[in-house]
Amino acid sequence: MDVLIELRRHRPDIARERIRTVVMAQRSRRAISPFVSGRLRHTTALATLAAGDLPAAARVLGKAEDIRSAVGRARVALAGNDPEQALRMLSGVVAPETSRRVRAEYLSLSVAAVALLGREDAAARSAIERLEAVLAESDQSLALALVPDTALAALAAAAERLALPGFAARAERARSWAMIASPGSVPRLTARERAVARELARHAAVAEIAAALTVSPNTVKSQLKGLYRKLGVGNRSDALRVLSAWGILHSDADIDLGRRDSRTEEG
Repeated sequence: MDVLIELRRHRPDIARERIRTVVMAQRSRRAISPFVSGRLRHTTALATLAAGDLPAAARVLGKAEDIRSAVGRARVALAGNDPEQALRMLSGVVAPETSRRVRAEYLSLSVAAVALLGREDAAARSAIERLEAVLAESDQSLALALVPDTALAALAAAAERLALPGFAARAERARSWAMIASPGSVPRLTARERAVARELARHAAVAEIAAALTVSPNTVKSQLKGLYRKLGVGNRSDALRVLSAWGILHSDADIDLGRRDSRTEEG
């Protein structure tokens, strides 16, 4: 549990050190049950993956054929932006005796992989609805936070486009404390940053954004600097392109890329 707390705080290095200490303590004992050994292996792989070391996480999981290892390897594949490989690893591994937690993680990863592949048909909608029901019944919301961030962002965007706003909101909430980043992953924006992004799409001037958000122009300038830095851009046009491409802005209807950026930067 301490490891998950550190991962939720986005401190994977501390999480790795904690699980390493536990593993060493367990090894000092004469015998470790297969259950405890497996649990330590999976937690070590999770902390390693959260730290961004995908090859090491895969090595920790090895080639064990149990469902938890398959789920772990699929998570590594998704973190590496390989949804097809993730789906292959998850194919046919769920058994009737699978725990609720592992089943929720399995389904979350499967549906996110489908979303990352860009599938948005009736089958994809049905899969999201099934996942939503499973998460509600099993109270396993943690499963979404264990989906790699890029795939989770794709899932939230797909749910929005498939007219499932309730689940889209749930996925976005999970992104606020998602534990697994991906190389080149979509940045985690706070609720305030998302509000600023939405108004940035509608208005070109700082004064207009400030009026819409009921804050001062200086506050907006500060928030825009933080938003641009997080997106890795330097102006409004580039910010809107990135936000749209990553699905953070789900509709381009109110976006006018032709407006002058200087009005936003100078207010």
